[in-house]
Amino acid sequence: MSRMVGVTLNTHLDLAPGREVVETVKRHEDWGFESQWLSDAMGREPFALASWLLANTTRIKIGTAVANLYGRDAMTAAQMRTTLNELSGGRFLMGLGVSNEQINQLRHAQWVPPAAKLRAYLTQLNNDLSTSAEWTGEQPVYVAAHGPRSQDIACELADGLMTWTMMPAHIRHARERIGPDKAINAQMACIFTEDPEVAYETARKYITVWLSLPHYRQAWIESGFDESDFENGGSKRLLDALFGWGSPRAIQEKVAEYHEAGATRVLLEPIRLVGEVRQHPIIGDIVVEGDFEQLEKLSPLM
Repeated sequence: MSRMVGVTLNTHLDLAPGREVVETVKRHEDWGFESQWLSDAMGREPFALASWLLANTTRIKIGTAVANLYGRDAMTAAQMRTTLNELSGGRFLMGLGVSNEQINQLRHAQWVPPAAKLRAYLTQLNNDLSTSAEWTGEQPVYVAAHGPRSQDIACELADGLMTWTMMPAHIRHARERIGPDKAINAQMACIFTEDPEVAYETARKYITVWLSLPHYRQAWIESGFDESDFENGGSKRLLDALFGWGSPRAIQEKVAEYHEAGATRVLLEPIRLVGEVRQHPIIGDIVVEGDFEQLEKLSPLM
């Protein structure tokens, strides 16, 4: 399988002007990144934004990482997938996920057990009967899947997996489980500093929300960590496994670890500490922000 590197915006530009989002993605295209990924955290609607970005770029692929299944029905998702690929010449990548019960309560959605929801949704998407667009090329679908049940469904009904804040050991186990044919798209946060204190502080502030989620902790435990690694904001051992930090060369070497573990594509999320804490209307305090201009330093190494 090819070894690709993309970038995820996550929620970092939710509050920035739209023109800044377009300019950022154009720079990533110029620097040689293969794909750009958009979140679905109640900021900009990801498929609408993907349409605009595809219209304003020429080579870079645009994906969702990930679009929430509860945000739109499967038929609508199928129509958008086909339409965006038709109009862009096959540059749209669909990532889907169930998110979690707390987030979907904000959508006033009726929560369904994740495996059942995922299977039903993908089955309907694959049986799309819409005729709003004609596209005969590839239009891949990837599923956010950390656990065995969701991975099995992703491999049966989609083109592969997406992981978030998982270490190379997790990717290796997933690759052993699913075999060589399905894709694994692995997000990796990176911090462009050679100061260990700054790197660990940044990583701990970023990871706080994930440390509180039992299914993340369980996945990390299955990758060789234990409860002691979750204390005091995360052990250095845990943070070194999850984050790339240091010089551009050191970050590139961390990307290589993910590829060697079995990742098809690594989605970089460059972060830094904010100078002054701001408020995101959904997420709350913004304590780290995107550090996208630093990615130019990786361009000669790709």
